Amino acid sequence: MKRKILSALTVLSLSAALGGTIAAPSYAVRPPTPPVTFQFTSTPVAFSAGPNGTLSSWLGIPGESSTETSPAFLSSSGGMAAGTSPSEAALANGETVVAFQGSNGDLWTWEGFPGSTGTGASTGLGMAKGTSPSIIFDPGGDAFVAFQANTGALWTWLGAPGSVGFGASTGLNMAAGTSPSTGELESQTQAVAFQGSNGDLSTWRGFPGSTGIGGSTGIGMAKGTSPSVVIFDGTTAVVAFQANTGTLWNWEGDPATVGIGTNTELGMASGTSPSVTNGVTGGAAAIAFQGSNGDLSTWIGDTGGSTGPHASTGLAMASGTSPSIAALPSGKAAVAFQNDFGALFTWTGNAATVGVGASTGCTSGEGECLGGGLGMAVGTSPSIAAEIAPHGFSLTAKGNVLAQLRKPRTLVLLVYPTPKPPAQHLTLLGRVALGHHPAGLSQITWGLRVHGHRLGAGHYLAELEARIGSALTTGGPTVHFDVRKSGKLTIVAQSCPARATAATVC
Repeated sequence: MKRKILSALTVLSLSAALGGTIAAPSYAVRPPTPPVTFQFTSTPVAFSAGPNGTLSSWLGIPGESSTETSPAFLSSSGGMAAGTSPSEAALANGETVVAFQGSNGDLWTWEGFPGSTGTGASTGLGMAKGTSPSIIFDPGGDAFVAFQANTGALWTWLGAPGSVGFGASTGLNMAAGTSPSTGELESQTQAVAFQGSNGDLSTWRGFPGSTGIGGSTGIGMAKGTSPSVVIFDGTTAVVAFQANTGTLWNWEGDPATVGIGTNTELGMASGTSPSVTNGVTGGAAAIAFQGSNGDLSTWIGDTGGSTGPHASTGLAMASGTSPSIAALPSGKAAVAFQNDFGALFTWTGNAATVGVGASTGCTSGEGECLGGGLGMAVGTSPSIAAEIAPHGFSLTAKGNVLAQLRKPRTLVLLVYPTPKPPAQHLTLLGRVALGHHPAGLSQITWGLRVHGHRLGAGHYLAELEARIGSALTTGGPTVHFDVRKSGKLTIVAQSCPARATAATVC
């Protein structure tokens, strides 16, 4: 079976977006009819590999097996604390950032391309034994992390992945053995859902590294379980959790308020936690969870009052483990989980359907093979993050931006000078705010100005930055263009996102 890998680009010309032909992945273009290019990549998964407990990453197509040397990419970096799980965020440049509890008990962060050892470092901040952090990434270059410190308090951390960064206590205590979940609100503030020391679902909001403000929802959670949060429209938090009745609940509201909780009346396996995402077709939110029968199940619906439909996938999960869910550009969901043989599995489909599941595959030299897949450490859970390219992008000869958007987005243009070989480092010239634009094709006036000054003659790269749900991400692909002494713009080529281009991984 054929597999897509990170360097494989699906490129649609503007005519293709309107029903025309498919263009080649990288090509020369003559204005004034530049194509609008889309990129779709595979889905990365971070997990704890085998009994050695190393942090490992995998990249492949969810729900597809391969008789070749699957997985598409696998890398390992650094030891993890026993019984803990990683959290990751995907960057549209092809990299992922991961937060995890290191074998020394400290919070660690890592950044790299799947298939590489990347760069990891300890923050020097101790974590509570048996707990796991949660990470999101801000396009300014920093990661936000929430975690339970070894004092039992909820902490937040801010910094570049792979750096010491800065952390601070919120002053709120967490239930022993539980882990928080975080998302980004507007104005670069952070929202966190967690089980408070009183056993209730609680939420917090504030700037990373600040005390912020928190409060209990008044809804009891199952002992030893953790919530999952996603942000809608930059303001509203939606949380999935196992209540103290053993059933799956969802909650909606502004962080640090009582909000509205709804019982889906679906039983969950004891000691497990759900995962929630937005951006799927057919409902406001989708939830993956281990049902009371031990199988992976999914739910979809509107939160804050809807019980919603659900379905079991018929795929058995390892006892005491939890799945991770992400939305794909197609509107389908992708899930990573540990199956009942201890192997890493992925699943894809419309939420609340049976869908398709498959082993990640395993061959000699790629890691411990268990049940036909990559082996995972006992009692641990993976993290999945879909790399979504929500828009197509090109430039006109006059220096205007062509944006083909799947959904209304607030856009920012990133401009870089083209690095000279063999240099691989990108220097950002600046960000240009382009405003909010509707779904479909928009032509946006730019005029080749960065920080108020028109670009001089030279070679440049440009890509768009767009809001996806609650997260900001550079979506790629990159437009390579020249500005002549006459001031005229000529597109040279279009390829994958700028940082991946500079790192020569396209």
